[in-house]
Amino acid sequence: MLAFVVPPAAIALGVIARGQIRRTNESGNGLATAGVVLGGVFTVVGMAAVALLASVLLKAVPTLYPPPVLASPTPAAPAPPPSRSAADLARDLGGQLARGGANVHDTTCPEDLQGIPGQTVRCTVVFSDGQPADLVVTVTTVDGESMHYEYRPEARPIAKSLLEPKVSELIAEQTGTRPLSISCAGDLPPVVGQQVDCLVGSRGGTVPMAVTTTGTAGGRVSFSIAQK
Repeated sequence: MLAFVVPPAAIALGVIARGQIRRTNESGNGLATAGVVLGGVFTVVGMAAVALLASVLLKAVPTLYPPPVLASPTPAAPAPPPSRSAADLARDLGGQLARGGANVHDTTCPEDLQGIPGQTVRCTVVFSDGQPADLVVTVTTVDGESMHYEYRPEARPIAKSLLEPKVSELIAEQTGTRPLSISCAGDLPPVVGQQVDCLVGSRGGTVPMAVTTTGTAGGRVSFSIAQK
């Protein structure tokens, strides 16, 4: 009966009993042998059951108690690109033009310049004689908080209202006499070789003149005049 309850004890007692029976020639050797055998069998069965139970528990623990899920760190937001405010950009452009010898009356930019390579802003410069021009500003490189840009001047047409007094001034420089009146047919295009007709009034009558664009360097339209 002990073999069913405590198998290791049954093995030990069975071995002791068999030894005592051999010394004393008492009966009961069969029962002692049976106790040893049954104790061994139930010991093996018990160990197998414990191993099976341990295996089941090890498999069940992760399901019953799943490991905590660690939240992945939130990636840091990229830093915004550097920028140059419209006012600072206009001030920089005006200073560069002045250092280059241009007589600048005013420079304006419609928006901030973002520090992204290839980003562009079209600014406007007005020279001291009233002639406007575009400055196309383009970001070339960005290095951390600093950025570098270049600008390209683009000439605009000389408006009729500005062209007529400029033609009058040029005639006065060439002849020493300011004409009585000037009326031009339209704006002077910023393309070399293009021209516009003007009528120049003097004491001797009205003279037709051709005003021809001769250059657009630095965004400024230069021209010549000739009688038709």
